[in-house]
Amino acid sequence: DYLTAADSASLSLVGTMTLECWVNFESTPATDAVMYILSKTKPSTGQRSYHFLLINVAGVLKLQAQIDQAGDTVTRDTYRWDWTPTVGTWYHLALTITPANASATTFEVYVDAVSQGNGVAVHTGNAASIFDGTARFIIGQSDDLTAAEYLDGKIDDIRVWSDIRTATEISDNKGIELVGNEANLV
Repeated sequence: DYLTAADSASLSLVGTMTLECWVNFESTPATDAVMYILSKTKPSTGQRSYHFLLINVAGVLKLQAQIDQAGDTVTRDTYRWDWTPTVGTWYHLALTITPANASATTFEVYVDAVSQGNGVAVHTGNAASIFDGTARFIIGQSDDLTAAEYLDGKIDDIRVWSDIRTATEISDNKGIELVGNEANLV
């Protein structure tokens, strides 16, 4: 299963953002396969904005984040973090993204409110902004709906912010139910 939200102004973030969720994997991707966690991308039509997924690269599990400036992967930034989740365990994941201005794009991943750093660059195109595409926002899949890319697990309490959440904000609020009108919550 997966959940979609139609393209909207609130989800068409072109600048800084934070994605948060709780995730519990029932399995992990096979070698060279992926499981999308959160995505606003439809690769088959060049509608790539942003995604956050778990990927298996030659037998090593990694979280991956990517933004595209033009939707076509020419000017994109992709970073990865080695991470092997324990199947059947709930984790709080947070990803902050600041597109490049004068320097490189900055990504930071938090697992259970502990920073995993900026990750390892796979591709650096120094995207100055995030593509404002028409792809749907999808939880647990990409918009191409390839069976091999479904997340096998559960996702809960998805939060999309139009700002960079600090380490303290992530830590202090990851277990708190939000009202829904918090500043910068989209």
